[in-house]
Parts: sequence; C-alpha cells; structure tokens
Amino acid sequence: MTWLPTWLQSKPKADTQARDSGAIQNTSASSSTSTLPATEVQTEIITPQTTSSQYDMNEEQEDFFRHGPEMAIPMTGATLGFVAGFYTAATRSGLVFMAENAHRRPNTVQGWYFYNKTKNYKVLLGGAKGGAKAGLRVGLWTFAYIAIEQGVEKVRNSYIQSQNIHPRWNGRWIDGATAGLGIATGASILCEWLSNQRVYALILTSSSLNQIAYRDR
Repeated sequence: MTWLPTWLQSKPKADTQARDSGAIQNTSASSSTSTLPATEVQTEIITPQTTSSQYDMNEEQEDFFRHGPEMAIPMTGATLGFVAGFYTAATRSGLVFMAENAHRRPNTVQGWYFYNKTKNYKVLLGGAKGGAKAGLRVGLWTFAYIAIEQGVEKVRNSYIQSQNIHPRWNGRWIDGATAGLGIATGASILCEWLSNQRVYALILTSSSLNQIAYRDR
C-alpha cells in the first residue's frame, strides 16, 4: 500500500476512528439511559362537567315535548275557526251584496265587470273579517281550556306531593273534565244561557267529580 498517496492512506483510518468514536458515544448514551430510573407516567382522567345551562336546556326541551301538543291545540283551533268563519262570512257577504243590488243589475259589459269586481271585493273583505273573528274566538276558548287544565294539573300534583299520596288512578281525565266544566260555565255566563236546569246540572257534575276524586285518592 506504499504506492498509494498519503491522503488516501489516512482516510480509512479517519473513517474507522470516526466510527469507533460514534460507537463509543452510542454505547455511553445507551448505558446512561439504562442507568436512569424509570419514571411512571400518570394519566389524569377528565370527566365532562355539565353546566346549569345544559340542565336548563334539557328541562326546556322536556317541557316543550311535554306541552308542545297541548300548545298546538289553540293554534289548530284558531286555524280551523278562521277557515270556517271565512267560508261562512264570505258566502253571507256575497248573498247580501246580490240582495242589495238586485234592483239595479247592470246592462252593459262594463257594468257587469264592475259589478263582479265589487262583489268579489265585498266577499273577500267580509270573509277576512268573519274569519278573523271566528279564529280569534275559537283560539281564545281553546287557550282558556288548556290554561285551566294545566292549572288544575299543577295544583293536583302539588297537593299529591305535599300529602305524600299515591293515587291509584291517572288524574289527567279529571283535569280535562274540570277544565271543560269551567269553560261551559263561563260560556253559559257570557252568553246568558244559564237557567235553573243548567245550574243544577253544573252543580251535580262538579259534586260528582269531587266525590270521584275523594274516593280514588
């Protein structure tokens, strides 16, 4: 190997020295890491915490799903009342308009045009007024029925909880019966339909409901 240049002869030595030094460093590092004590990794389990807003939201959702169908009854009643009132009032307005103008029926094409135009306007206006009145009336009556039923239910539940009573029957039907009785009484008073027979019937119905509630509590 003497015929090789000196810089080629020194290169393998340098490479071997570098490899030897790297191996020594690796062994020292591995020995140092092996001598270090093992540390235990502690993991902390974080449990999700529910806030009051989530509880409130759940309660609101439960109230909505519980009382949603009951609150839909007044809206349905108002819609049906509007449709029925619109049809009845529109038909009546058309008949009234034809009766009022029976003695002055038009003779020309232009006259018939304005006659039908005015009639349609009267029919739509009368139907809208009658539908609004009937829808508002039916909606208010149904809302009053639902309000009375909910009030009776809350009073009944609070009384049961305060007295620690375990009823053997479902009291929802008596809530509806009481609400219907109250609505019938209010309608009779407002419309002046009360008579001696109706008063006796209302008293008998209320007393029988009280007897049933006292017996089955």
